[in-house]
Amino acid sequence: MTFKNSLHLAFALATVLTVACGSDKATSPASPSGSTPAAAAPAPTAGAVSGATISGVVLGAAGISSANRALSVTGMTVTVSGSSASSPVDGSGQFVLRGVPSGHVDLHFSGGGNDAHLGLDAVADHEDIHLTVHVSGSTADIDNNDRDDHGNLEVEGVVTQVGGGTLRIGDTVVTVPAGIVIRHGGTALTLADIHVGDRVHVHGTGTRTAVTATTIEVQRSISGLPAPTPTPQPGDDDHDEAEVNGTVSGLSGACPAIRFTVASTTVVTSAATEFKDTTCAAVVNGTTVEAKGSRSGTTLTAKRVEKKK
Repeated sequence: MTFKNSLHLAFALATVLTVACGSDKATSPASPSGSTPAAAAPAPTAGAVSGATISGVVLGAAGISSANRALSVTGMTVTVSGSSASSPVDGSGQFVLRGVPSGHVDLHFSGGGNDAHLGLDAVADHEDIHLTVHVSGSTADIDNNDRDDHGNLEVEGVVTQVGGGTLRIGDTVVTVPAGIVIRHGGTALTLADIHVGDRVHVHGTGTRTAVTATTIEVQRSISGLPAPTPTPQPGDDDHDEAEVNGTVSGLSGACPAIRFTVASTTVVTSAATEFKDTTCAAVVNGTTVEAKGSRSGTTLTAKRVEKKK
């Protein structure tokens, strides 16, 4: 072999070794710093939020048109007294409160020139409550409300439409099966006895906007029926038919039979009225109270009067 051929062979071997080494480097396992990362731990699942949900619409004083309701709620906030639950009221009057504690709940409507309280009794954990509330200054009154506790619903408000085996309360359509219990105090009624403008309390099943009634209590009637005599029911001690919250005005009479106005409702007391956190004599014009009892028209016969702060 010539020297020239030997030199060519040496170069060829060097080239092969260089390529082989480069190939090994390219296909060798990645360094530890580039190793495949371990699978990330799954994000913790948030636990179910406890408490009830209360949502609704805030309107201005009773009688205000819905088109103007935004003018009355600008800058308003709804809070649950004694808890962190809070919600602004948006431009269309809507609010949502989550994690509301169970039991008696005091809703505080503040801002925009308003400072009013509204009480709700027997709020259950995970209950879904929807309200339509009139707020004006220091007074707050429920127009319509519905409560859904795991499919068991209660709807209360003024009937806006009736016929064809159904009635409507706000945006809720109530189907009324034949033969269900309908009463006005101790008087048995039929669906034909219910008229637009009557205020009713419906128990039933279904959804917030579509309820099948199981019982209906007519709380206030415009059809000439006599004022009802409340029929005591088991466990009804804390579930009065109607309530009103606000500042006392127009006080008259003498204890225990006094008469005063809260918002547009006339409240009447008697020797049978329970006064909580106050006394009959301590109820004066300017006092903020919650009165509960039976309603007939614009008059509420108080079973309980509670002082509110």
